[in-house]
Amino acid sequence: MLLILIIFIALVLMLEFPGLIRSRAYPDIIIVALLLLLSTAYGIAYDLNSDILPNPNRILFSLDHLADSFQSLLQLGDDLQR
Repeated sequence: MLLILIIFIALVLMLEFPGLIRSRAYPDIIIVALLLLLSTAYGIAYDLNSDILPNPNRILFSLDHLADSFQSLLQLGDDLQR
């Protein structure tokens, strides 16, 4: 599992980062780096059977109420425009 993570990280660094650096897309570099770091941390935690990081399903479940509220706000805005 760790070998797969290392290969994945190497591929992303070799294929994505040089083009992003040449085009000076610094916000994109930050987003790719954060997603790579987060996915690597969860991959290592999964491989080691560790509970150090929070369960992502728990986080998504806690944000579900916020998403429902936002969706109802958007639907209310559509109704007002008609």
